[in-house]
Amino acid sequence: MRKIATATLLAALSGACSPYDAVQPDDVTAGPVQVPAMYGESVEGPTAEAPDRWWTAFGDRDLDALMARVERDNLDLRQAWARLAQAEAVAKSAKASRLPPVDANASSTRARTYQPVPPQAAGDKPGEEAVTANRHSVGLGASYEIDVWGKAAAQARGAKFDTQASRFDVEALAMTLAAEVSEAWFGLVQARAEKALLEKQIENARTLHELVEARFGQGMANAVDVFQARQQLQSTESQLPPVLARIEVIEHQLAVLAGRVPAEGEALSGEAAALPDPSTPPKTGIPSALLKKRPDIQSAQHRLAAADQRVAVAVADQYPQFRIQLTTGLASGSFTGIIEKWVYSLTGNIVAPLFDGGRRKAEVRKQKAIVQERLAALGQAFLVAMQEVEDALVSEARQRERVEGVRQQVAISERLVAESRLRYAQGLSDYLPVLNAVETLHRSQRELEAARLALVVHRIDLHRALGGDWMGEMQAPEPLPVRPPAPAPLAKETR
Repeated sequence: MRKIATATLLAALSGACSPYDAVQPDDVTAGPVQVPAMYGESVEGPTAEAPDRWWTAFGDRDLDALMARVERDNLDLRQAWARLAQAEAVAKSAKASRLPPVDANASSTRARTYQPVPPQAAGDKPGEEAVTANRHSVGLGASYEIDVWGKAAAQARGAKFDTQASRFDVEALAMTLAAEVSEAWFGLVQARAEKALLEKQIENARTLHELVEARFGQGMANAVDVFQARQQLQSTESQLPPVLARIEVIEHQLAVLAGRVPAEGEALSGEAAALPDPSTPPKTGIPSALLKKRPDIQSAQHRLAAADQRVAVAVADQYPQFRIQLTTGLASGSFTGIIEKWVYSLTGNIVAPLFDGGRRKAEVRKQKAIVQERLAALGQAFLVAMQEVEDALVSEARQRERVEGVRQQVAISERLVAESRLRYAQGLSDYLPVLNAVETLHRSQRELEAARLALVVHRIDLHRALGGDWMGEMQAPEPLPVRPPAPAPLAKETR
């Protein structure tokens, strides 16, 4: 018996010997998915090393300033930071459970009881007398479960991996927000460019309308030409209000992304007027780089490792538990004598599960099923990341071809308009060819702006799909005040 106790004590002192070998985050890579050596869609031509904060490659200072504000003030991101703080507190609590809790206690008791008094003489009846007793004590108490099977250690590691996964969740959200803000920003730039283009087209349509009316007054044009020119002017003007609405809606979106009320969108949006030309694509590297540069994949890896640690906890829960309890202190019937009497109690016990109706085995099966779920989730995360990179590469390549095609279409339409107007001015044709040529030109010009925006969006998608390291440099913001700021005073009406 002494040998068994000695062996148990040595096992406890030498550290936990878990009966289950749980995995670490670096052990799982892409889960059940085989990582390919290269991407299926290759980048043709020269490539460039993308800056750490990839949006700075577009050379837009207003976008850079807006992105800094979003990183600091976005409320979705602040929620993610708060969830990380919660996970850190849980991990600290799990780590603290490996240490024995020590409690201090103090008590003071005064009790009155009655004790029988023997008769003093023959024939007397026994009596009772009141006895008052005082009891004062101060002491310490500690209890500890020896982590022989590594249960507490596995719980602490699982909580640690959950905390790291929450940190990667913050980074994944920041990665998504960077792409969302960039797409909205350049959508605003394109909408403003389309507004300027429409205003120019309206001015040209108004000039043509005046020219046709002048020719009609000179008998050189008929009423049909006048109505056609007027119809073209009205049609062009009717396309302006939706563009103006889109500008304001995007400004509102950017304001909310930056943690501001929509009314402040105008102050946030800047005045950029031209879309960038993403000519040189970034280096894509190899697919295995996604395992370190995509925080959503890293989050899935750590959640899988945390789930496997909980399998170790469930397995260890099937084995006997070893507990030690110690209480010590000072006690006396008077305050003055309390320091003279020291008492203690040391207790050790073993609790071994004998029958639980299969509850512990069911818990092990449950935790193993969660591991399988997390394993499939990790593989899916990697497959989605691969798809996003491949989609962005092929979409940008094909969109670049479309942009070039639409540019050629605009050039041809401009020549057609010039030729049609010349023939109309010389009286060699009616106004209909001019009308058709102008409408085609206007449509091609707007298509070119939309195609250039799509090209920029595909480049943003590629940057997002490749991930990065800049998210790891982010720091948690200062806590928000619990009491909201006082509302701004209402403006007084002027009469």
